[in-house]
Amino acid sequence: MATDVARLSFDPARRYAGVVTQQGRVALEAEQNEQRTIDAEERREVLLDVVGPAGTPDDGYAVGPASGTDLTIGAGTMYVGGLRVVLDEAITTDKQPEWLDQPVVDVDRAGREHVLLLVTERDVTAVEDPALYEVALGGPDGAARTRLVQHIVRRPTDASTCAGALGLDLKGWAAEGLSFDPATMQLASGTRLLVTWQQDPDVGDPCEPSSTGGYLGAENQCIRFQITGIDPDDGTITAVWGYDDASALYRVTPDDSAAPVLTLDRSPVDDHHRPRAGQPVQVLRASAELTSTDGQVEGWVAALGGVVGVLATPYDPDTKTVAFPTALPSDYDDDPQLYLRVWQEQLTGVTLGTPVALTGTGMQVTLSLATGGVPHVDDFWCVAVRPSTPTTVYPARYLRTPQPPDGPRQWVCPLAVIGWQDGVFDLLEDCRHPFDPLTELDDDGCCTLEVRPSDAPRLQALLDAAVAGRSIKERGDRVTLCFSPGRYELVRPLVLRERHSNVTLRGCSGAAVLAVRPEAVKDFGQGMVLLIEADNVSITGFELELPQVPAVAGRVTGLANTGFTAAVSDAVNSQVGNLWVSIGIRPVSCAVLEVADCLFRFTVGEHETTPEVAQTMPRHVFGVGVFAAGAQWGLRLTGNRFLHDPLAPIVGDGARRVLAGYLLGDTALTRDNRERATRALGAARLPALLDDAIITDNRFVGIAAPLLVSARLGQVTIARNQVERCYGGFWLVDSEALASTDLTGKYEVAGGREPAAALARAAVGGGLLDPVLVLLAMFAAVHPLPDLEDRRPRGLVQWESAHTKARLTEATELRTRGMSSLVSALLRDHPTTDPADGTAAPTTTRARSRATATSALFNTPITTVDAPAVTVPTSPTIMLEANLVPVLIGWIATLALIDEEREGIRTTLSVDANIVECAVPDKGTTGPALFVYTRATERGQGEVSNSADADAATVSSNRLTSLHATLTAAVLGLGSAAVNGNVVGGGRNDRTYALAVAAVGAAAITGNVVAGFVFLPENRPFPAPLDTWLPFNTIG
Repeated sequence: MATDVARLSFDPARRYAGVVTQQGRVALEAEQNEQRTIDAEERREVLLDVVGPAGTPDDGYAVGPASGTDLTIGAGTMYVGGLRVVLDEAITTDKQPEWLDQPVVDVDRAGREHVLLLVTERDVTAVEDPALYEVALGGPDGAARTRLVQHIVRRPTDASTCAGALGLDLKGWAAEGLSFDPATMQLASGTRLLVTWQQDPDVGDPCEPSSTGGYLGAENQCIRFQITGIDPDDGTITAVWGYDDASALYRVTPDDSAAPVLTLDRSPVDDHHRPRAGQPVQVLRASAELTSTDGQVEGWVAALGGVVGVLATPYDPDTKTVAFPTALPSDYDDDPQLYLRVWQEQLTGVTLGTPVALTGTGMQVTLSLATGGVPHVDDFWCVAVRPSTPTTVYPARYLRTPQPPDGPRQWVCPLAVIGWQDGVFDLLEDCRHPFDPLTELDDDGCCTLEVRPSDAPRLQALLDAAVAGRSIKERGDRVTLCFSPGRYELVRPLVLRERHSNVTLRGCSGAAVLAVRPEAVKDFGQGMVLLIEADNVSITGFELELPQVPAVAGRVTGLANTGFTAAVSDAVNSQVGNLWVSIGIRPVSCAVLEVADCLFRFTVGEHETTPEVAQTMPRHVFGVGVFAAGAQWGLRLTGNRFLHDPLAPIVGDGARRVLAGYLLGDTALTRDNRERATRALGAARLPALLDDAIITDNRFVGIAAPLLVSARLGQVTIARNQVERCYGGFWLVDSEALASTDLTGKYEVAGGREPAAALARAAVGGGLLDPVLVLLAMFAAVHPLPDLEDRRPRGLVQWESAHTKARLTEATELRTRGMSSLVSALLRDHPTTDPADGTAAPTTTRARSRATATSALFNTPITTVDAPAVTVPTSPTIMLEANLVPVLIGWIATLALIDEEREGIRTTLSVDANIVECAVPDKGTTGPALFVYTRATERGQGEVSNSADADAATVSSNRLTSLHATLTAAVLGLGSAAVNGNVVGGGRNDRTYALAVAAVGAAAITGNVVAGFVFLPENRPFPAPLDTWLPFNTIG
């Protein structure tokens, strides 16, 4: 470490930018060294400004397991305190090429550890690195070099986070006399040294002038003072000092004797520099390898400290040996190279605050501590003295105030907090800070805060701090949280509440993966990201690995004096028993939510990889990428991918696997009985609404239902989406229409044809009674809401249970009238036909049509339908209990009819340019590719309304295929609808229908290519064949 320098003249307080050489002046090495230090410090300050305290641009210094309890440190680059260090290849902590003298520590590896990178600045001379010799000089060496030596330190800790472990380390370092500056990552010593002059205690002849003190030597010198040890018993200090900056260093070889004789590799330069009796010498180990480009070790950096002994005999010039007075420690035996440093004097029993003389110099030094702890071993100070100015030292500040040591300078960088559980490595937190090169930054400086994978355990705290103290009313005061590429293992869901409005969560480069730490999975029953009344939130660019969470739904109970009886609750519980949920994003009553460019990866449980387990413990899986509740205004669901490959069978091994992309439905329970882990049906209801929604450019692969919305429908656009190998497609059910639909009663309509009635059964029942739709609607209704912090969610409808039954009876009467209207609307477009010859009977009015012959429309449709031509099949994959249908279609939906009067909303649907291909393994039954069910109109075919509140839909340019469904595409209800330019493929038998358009006030159905049967209005007011829509479409 020591080099033969005249003085250290650099002083950062003077703010010098460079050294100016003048003509005719002597060139001083001190000036050249000062210029080198100015340049190095300027570069370090710049890197601190650009990179920050610490960071890696290439995932360098990653901590991982090795054999046993050893650790591997990955190759790469790390910036620490403005210094750049590199590992060309991975290393292990037990065998570090730059820590050959690592002490053997008997540490129990069963607990937690804080892994740190310690960087120490060292000077290397030609004695240590022979490649620095210029042999043409005949022996003398030239300039030395500065090197950064790296140690990977493992400190035991009780903390499980980087912040906690660093806090404990701060206390440990303070006890060692060190302090840590997080802004520069420097580990600084608190030991201080003050220089004073000795006074002559004996004046002698009073006629002689008294001594004022000063330097007594005759040579210009740089004196080095270094602490070598602390007595553990009394705390006294052992130190050494030497002339020429203690630069006299030799390679030595010990013999085998107990007190070894050390052979020097070269003779001292002159007699004055030969070790003398009574002079202290220090044996140093090799601490770091000096390797050439071709991998050959050519030298070793000498350690900072070592064993000190005072010579009893002088140097023997004939044998080039010195006799070391004591035995060397055993760990010196296998050292690749030992070194010997020669000092001038050893000082023992030094105490803090007491001056100690440096014999023969006239100087004395006093050690002190600026902080607590103890003096730091191996600290050194370099003080220059000149005979021409005996009462001055250089730098002069040593005479004024106690000064910090000149070295060794050290920096520390936390890498990871790890744990050991039964000998198994566990990365508790990654403490590194990755960063992108400047040329790869493309966020235009819009990030309020950038987080790293190591921040995963504290994401909530970081987000809360970022939004603190701002007004959510100011949209311009937006917070953008940017996630650097990497895997974020969450330990708890990320929750955004009202105070988190106007927030963007952005995954950079599409490479930010959100996952769940396995031991924390039980806390994710509501999803990975929860949004509770948080408005104007954007979530973009993430990959979400949806977890499997057991038994989050628990059980539901009925409520006294309501229609939710024990039979109803038993029916629901039979479907949610042994349930596993898998939810990505869970928005509740949010406005202007954007989910864009995200990848949702689904799983269906252990049976995929361990079928033996699945046979005995099947999983019922309910998975949703985006599971919404309440009112959703301004939704933007764009550019996402919802993937499970291959398609999971809806039923297999006795387990149901229902995966959905986007789900929104009414919620019909609250957490009334938390202490009993049950939830009461009918206690309250959170109505669902979807308005101003744009769902475009998404891809759905291998799931059951890409989209199910059972809510009040406003303006909804569904365009350019792609559905592959899914059970169903896009299902939009208006909650008011659903509330008016009774599929368990029997209705008679005059004037309807029996085939038309059968077609109506297929059109409505084939969609509303689809088993997957029923199950998803049930899950949406009974799945508990997230913790709302003891407040009612926006839009909650709650009532006294004592009045519920009476109000439900009243609502049922309203539903019966609504159902009669729906039945009439379904059949009005199909005039009576004479069954004898199949020709059309004379045209009748709607009033007359309702006044003649009767036919049954619905009669327990979950199992059978009274129709000779069309059968609504019993669930092909999931057997639903009969009680479940009244739960969903009856009571829960009927609650909408007893809500307080709400502001009207106009339904405007646009379904354009989508590709929907429904297919399941082994040609199993599939669901509708498109099912739109809204309120039926009272107007007749062709009666176009000019009312501003008329509901309308356009369905155009879609490719819709579902070869094994009762219905492939259906548009039911609405004031007007345009169904144009679609390619629809359905089953080619008399039990399935490819396209159904019914109960629409005014329709335009043209340019469609349909493979399969159709159910279209047949009472256009034109002569045959223009009285139907068949001539305007290609149907085969």
